[in-house]
Amino acid sequence: MDARVEPTPDETKRLQRCINDLTSLLALPAIWSGGDPSHILRTLIDALLGMLRLDFIYARFTGSSSDAPIEMVRVHSRELGAGAEELGRALRQWLAEEPPKWPRSIKDPFGDNDVTIVPLRLGLSGELGVIVTGSSRVEFPEVTERLVLSVAANQAAIGLEEARRLSGAEQALSASQRDLKLIIDTIPALAWSARGDGSGEFFNQHYIDYVGLPLRQLQESGWQASVYPDDLGGLWETWQITAASGRAGEAEGRLRRGDGEYRWFLFRWNPLHDDNGKIVKWYGINTDIEGRKRAEIHLAGEKHVLEMIASGRPLREVLAALCRLFERSAPDCHCGIYPIDWRGKAFQYGVAPSLPASYTAPIEGSSIKSDDSPRGQSISEKTQVIAEDIGSDPRWMAAPCRAHVVEHGLRAVWSTPICSREGSVVGTVCIYQQKAGRPSPHHQEIIAHVAHLASIAIERSQAEAALRRSETFLTEGQRISLTGSFLWAVDTDELTFSEQLKRIFEFEPNAEVTLDQIAERVHPDDLPLLAEKTAEIRSGQDNLEYEIRLRMPDGRVKYMRVFGRVIRHEDDRLECLGAVQDVTRRRLAEEARDKVRSELAHVSRVVSLGALTASIAHEINQPLASIITNGETGLRWLTRSEPDLEKVQKFTKRVLDDARRAAAIIDRIRTMATRGTSKQSLIALDKVVRDSTSFLEHELQSRAVSVSLDFAPGLPMVFGDRTQLQQVIVNLVFNAVQAMTTSQVPRKSIGIRTQQIDAETVCCIVEDSGAGIDAEHLPHLFDSFFTTKETGMGLGLPIAQSIIEAHNGRIRADNESALGGARFIFELPVSPPSSDGSTRPIG
Repeated sequence: MDARVEPTPDETKRLQRCINDLTSLLALPAIWSGGDPSHILRTLIDALLGMLRLDFIYARFTGSSSDAPIEMVRVHSRELGAGAEELGRALRQWLAEEPPKWPRSIKDPFGDNDVTIVPLRLGLSGELGVIVTGSSRVEFPEVTERLVLSVAANQAAIGLEEARRLSGAEQALSASQRDLKLIIDTIPALAWSARGDGSGEFFNQHYIDYVGLPLRQLQESGWQASVYPDDLGGLWETWQITAASGRAGEAEGRLRRGDGEYRWFLFRWNPLHDDNGKIVKWYGINTDIEGRKRAEIHLAGEKHVLEMIASGRPLREVLAALCRLFERSAPDCHCGIYPIDWRGKAFQYGVAPSLPASYTAPIEGSSIKSDDSPRGQSISEKTQVIAEDIGSDPRWMAAPCRAHVVEHGLRAVWSTPICSREGSVVGTVCIYQQKAGRPSPHHQEIIAHVAHLASIAIERSQAEAALRRSETFLTEGQRISLTGSFLWAVDTDELTFSEQLKRIFEFEPNAEVTLDQIAERVHPDDLPLLAEKTAEIRSGQDNLEYEIRLRMPDGRVKYMRVFGRVIRHEDDRLECLGAVQDVTRRRLAEEARDKVRSELAHVSRVVSLGALTASIAHEINQPLASIITNGETGLRWLTRSEPDLEKVQKFTKRVLDDARRAAAIIDRIRTMATRGTSKQSLIALDKVVRDSTSFLEHELQSRAVSVSLDFAPGLPMVFGDRTQLQQVIVNLVFNAVQAMTTSQVPRKSIGIRTQQIDAETVCCIVEDSGAGIDAEHLPHLFDSFFTTKETGMGLGLPIAQSIIEAHNGRIRADNESALGGARFIFELPVSPPSSDGSTRPIG
């Protein structure tokens, strides 16, 4: 068993001192609590110098990222700032190295001997700094000394880390407090707090600057003096209600700014309760809502004005509402609006509800050109004109308007032109103040707004007036022309009839018109035509034009001319826009005209028959004489002792042929002389010509007139009245005979030709070898009652023209005859072929 070695008294003493030192070091953190790094380093250095025999201690704290390192040096219990820097420079070359790499000893910066050093990092990786101890003792550091230094470094690291953390928190808290105060003082709102009873406690700097009162006065209920008197009662009542309920609240009111102007604010507040639920404080914020209130006023006013415009209220009322809108936004101003009537180049009237009538009355109807006021100048220059004080402004010193404005207590006049969308001036907005001044940006904003709304109202009023005039013109035009319009929505069969069209159809003014009602009004014989045209519209066919008849409940018949246009929309919906003209009067007039024309044609034919009496008698005498001769000869053969029945039969047949020829002649004469309606049928034009010339054969022979006929082969047939066309040809040929007889030409010749002009037209040409027609007479040849004959009536050619035009043709005359005289040409449409290839009537 080994014998135990007892420590020497010195060793025991050293151990006891080491334990005491360690105990002292462990107590240091309690002393350092709440201290800063400098205090920790100082107490640590003092403690180590008192515990160990050291020549110097160097401490460097680098734990603060924002501040410079803290360096301390103690030499023989003396603190040397300069020595710290010198020692720091001596040790700086090793500060970045790990302690094992430091030198064992260095030259004493404060003496001539070498000293042994012990570097100790502060923190796990030395992030807090370093402690370097030095001693000239050879045995330094002893084991107990190294233990004390190690514990001291650890304790210092703990204390410094806590100090750094607390310092960062305090700095953050301090910065947060500074930021909070800065925010509270600079936010664009008035922040405040009050005690539980509502008395003022805190007001931010913005609040103080806005009201222009010291903090103490505000805290002593001076804030109430800044509230607009009419709003204070409502604010206090709302406060009491929320205080009683213990809840947050808000209210609107006006606060006086330091310059005396009141602005609208939104007051909001929240209570702070203690643990017992009692309100101990109020926190609030007042937000400037002047812009919002103005916008609300503008919006409400604009909505009201637009509603007035949309509902068709009179322009004068709309402009008066606009003036009041401006004056609500600018109570120190008067507003006047003056619309222009450019037709008379004058002001319609003036609207200024806050000014007496004596101010605006002289303006109504006054000439724009003679207006010498800022209003007139703003119109002529199309720009805003500002007279800050019209009483002293040299521009209007001699103008009559100056006295008028001043007499009504006004000084400032700001006139702004109201321009239409096209840029023309349609009126002016004039703002007046009883004190001199210029418009502020707020004024300019409202002026622009009012001018814009006024332009809408004036243009709408002008457009409505123009529309009413247009509607009046259209209505009167439809009434005068007996024309109505309609709109038919093809997909829904919805019909819209104009008032005039309802009158034409004799529907009730408020009746809803349907297709069935229209069908009931249409003449039964025209219902197939209505069905055909309705189907065409439904299929999208356009540009319809047709005539149709209506039969009224009392049996009257009306004639309608219908025009239609089909509109196809982007969604393929079809609408038919049409017009219906009542042509009953025209049709009755045409019928009366046709009757008169028929009477005149009959008169003309009778006159022609009278002129051809000799020819008619000669033509009838020929077959009658032949009948007598053949009858007498047949009787002689019959009375013989031995009758020759074969001869009797032969002459009897001759008698019958002559009788038929005489009957045909009489029939033609009776047809020419008979009054009757037109009977149209398919006829060959060459046959009409032959019949007409055979009728005039005796007249032509008696006057030694030769006639040549030249018919185009395969000439298409025409649809017309045979008798009327014969009358035209007889008239033209007879006129040619008379003209050649009067002119006594040596050779009298007439040529009649037919030819086809194109696939749809044929013509007949009658020309002669006479002297032709005087150039001055050609334009009037077909005028009624124009004649060059001494005994003529001037009806033949006009009647011929009316007959040809009734057949959808035309007739003309010139001196281009191949025989050297006059030439008459009339054209007729060809009857179109039917489905089987034959021709059919036009209709």
